[in-house]
Amino acid sequence: MHRCVSFAVASVLASTLLVAGASTAQGAAFPVDPGPRVDGRPITGSGQNLPPIADETYNVGPYMAPQVEAYYTGKAIQQDRADVALAAWRWVRDWVRANCGSTPEAVRACRATVVFDVDETLLNSYSYSLAQDPQFTFNPTTWNEYVAACDYSGISQTRDLYNRLIKLGVYVALVSAGSKDNKPFMVKCLNEHGIAAWDRYIMRGEKGENLSDGEWKATQRKELERKGHRIVASVGDQVSDMSFGHLMHGFLLPNTMYYLH
Repeated sequence: MHRCVSFAVASVLASTLLVAGASTAQGAAFPVDPGPRVDGRPITGSGQNLPPIADETYNVGPYMAPQVEAYYTGKAIQQDRADVALAAWRWVRDWVRANCGSTPEAVRACRATVVFDVDETLLNSYSYSLAQDPQFTFNPTTWNEYVAACDYSGISQTRDLYNRLIKLGVYVALVSAGSKDNKPFMVKCLNEHGIAAWDRYIMRGEKGENLSDGEWKATQRKELERKGHRIVASVGDQVSDMSFGHLMHGFLLPNTMYYLH
């Protein structure tokens, strides 16, 4: 992940949303409008995400730690994840039935594809952010140690969605802005958490370093389309996982710890 620590301003501007979100979780996934970068594509989410602050990338920081902890250790986040995962399943299932057929062979033949982010989508790094000093900040050294040790917990709702989509016959591509140097650790960790059999796993390397995460991910989806994939959905925890087109529908999982542009 490409993150910088800029939590003082971010915490103040995010506080209203986080305080409200921790106590009044949404009962179901619903359409969200994160701005022009989504290029008119619909996005369904839970409402439990940090708001974008211009083009800045940030961690929420220690000021909001009690509110973030309350959300991540309570029942609300589990329900929000379940709501978004269910909405994604229904959308993809209905689309492939209408456009590809009802057998896994037919779905594969029409190259229906779902793109998944990894961090905060399939794997949960809450324990990392909680352990930092200050809390909910980011340090590249401790992050690489965390990844290498596979100290993540799994996110059962999206793991189950992932495995149901594979059984449906959908192509699955993992597109992560994490460093490709960590890929061996990430593959092992995903497998340990019951996530395997993807068709592509793309991580960020030396190329495109001048691009934001959202711009870079869009180039990877565009390349998948060039190879014949029909990207039915993108599932992630950041608006940048579904910005700048090359997908039909985005599904935004909750993340009140950090924002990546």
